[in-house]
Amino acid sequence: MKNIKREFITGICAIAMMILASANLTAQDVQSQNNQNQNQDVVEVIQSNDDLTTFAELLEEANKIEELRQGTNLTIIAPTNQAFEDMQSELDQLRQNPQELEAFIDSHIKNGSEMGQTQGMSQGQEQGMGQQGQAQNRDEEPKEIIQASNGEVHVVDKVKKDYKKDKNKDRGDYEN
Repeated sequence: MKNIKREFITGICAIAMMILASANLTAQDVQSQNNQNQNQDVVEVIQSNDDLTTFAELLEEANKIEELRQGTNLTIIAPTNQAFEDMQSELDQLRQNPQELEAFIDSHIKNGSEMGQTQGMSQGQEQGMGQQGQAQNRDEEPKEIIQASNGEVHVVDKVKKDYKKDKNKDRGDYEN
């Protein structure tokens, strides 16, 4: 009976050590990925992310690549491909109107780190980025924040549809 207990405990210890070793490797992989991303600018981070190909295409079509590469301390709110799935007709319209496309992209680019701009807010305000660092609702909570050499990329599952309001308050949300 003692041998069975000893073998059982030895087996449990071996399994626990394998789990800990696996978790340590995963943490090292994440840290390695973060270090690699910090060597890339925000454009490279977006272009290398398979979930952001639509947004990367829109950046290119709006001629924003060089502007973003030269920027510093940027926060890019980058919608995923899935976020764009239900708005194909709106995307086609954006692509046909360079001014609207530029306004749309500009509404996803913030100067300054989101964390730096929201840390001093009062407890009564919800945190999130708005025009010039103003608070918005938590619906824009990023599912991932990727550090880059010249800022952060906040990966979100929603597309900002009120970009016209940012440019011209009388025009309302970008919804049909």
